[in-house]
Amino acid sequence: MPTLDLTPLEVATSTILGPVSNASPLPNSAPGTTPLAAMEAAVLPAVSRPPCVVTFSGGRDSSLVLAVAATVARREGLPPPVPATINFTGIETAQESSWQELVIRHLDLSEWVHRDISRDLDFVGPLAAGVLKKHGILWPLNVFVHQALIHHAAGGSLMTGMHGDAVFGGGRWLNVNQVLAGRRRPQKRDALRVGFAFAPKWMRRGMLRQRAREMPWLLPAVQQDFQTKMARAQAEEPRRWDRWIERFAQRRSLSLALQSMTALTGDVDALLVQPLVEPAVLAALHETGRARGIGDRTHLMRSLFGTVLPDALLARPDKAVFGPAFRGEPSETFAREWRGDGVDTRLVDPEALKREWRSESMNFRSALLMQTAWLHTHRDE
Repeated sequence: MPTLDLTPLEVATSTILGPVSNASPLPNSAPGTTPLAAMEAAVLPAVSRPPCVVTFSGGRDSSLVLAVAATVARREGLPPPVPATINFTGIETAQESSWQELVIRHLDLSEWVHRDISRDLDFVGPLAAGVLKKHGILWPLNVFVHQALIHHAAGGSLMTGMHGDAVFGGGRWLNVNQVLAGRRRPQKRDALRVGFAFAPKWMRRGMLRQRAREMPWLLPAVQQDFQTKMARAQAEEPRRWDRWIERFAQRRSLSLALQSMTALTGDVDALLVQPLVEPAVLAALHETGRARGIGDRTHLMRSLFGTVLPDALLARPDKAVFGPAFRGEPSETFAREWRGDGVDTRLVDPEALKREWRSESMNFRSALLMQTAWLHTHRDE
């Protein structure tokens, strides 16, 4: 069974820190290359290999990928991309049908595939079980969701809007850069934010360490070590937008996510293209934003991609919440019957972990351990 090279601490915390070793720098962006032009070039290989399927939720990121793909397909005389959507039946916070229909009408797409799902997306439910047995633990832990739609891309290509929250979110220092760039009027808290941003790293590490969230299933010494590493990683995030983009492109978490998606698309002989994190797209964002970035998410999307999507969507203030879809009967049953095996007891307290899994407010950072323990329990199947 293939599996990712995750460390025991990464499994125990569902957190990937640090860069890839020997990571390549971003390519030089040709003068005048806009992020939209870079995205159009990035999606062309996928559009050129139909069926070109785009996993489409109706959120801004997947809508952007679908819109750029549709634009390129029309310009090149190629078959249009096929949006593929999961309908989360019975989960009110995940309903996005009105946004989806707005985008489909705007792009004038006739083919649109759906799959209705209620609780099959449980962390150890039917979809996850099949992926875990075939590929082992993947990252991120909910990447198995794509298994519900991936067969539509067989022999063709698949694109997603993954990582858009990170790329377009502006990073840790968004508010600071907004003020320093004069894009918004300073508020009272901005003096503290700017002071914190320019404080010595050792001071930022100490303050971030104090704010760290507890993970009660970790042994005390392990939790202290993890919180120290997390604070160090957060304190070292560059203030400059362009340097933050460079650091983002080298993240180990990004590399692992691409490996996981490649494993899934390989099952159906589909070409994987992730336009929002293609090096050329990140390079264009890097050159466009320079030191202070392009603004908050809405301003960025309006200024860079306002020609391909309705403004109502680009300025959308809310976001769907999918969390309830991942906790259902399979995970509740497994948590209740679990005997404490299959996890690294040098890091984890099994009894505390079981309490976390059975809690109504379960921290999803414990879910990768649930998948690991489930896979251990079913290793002979």
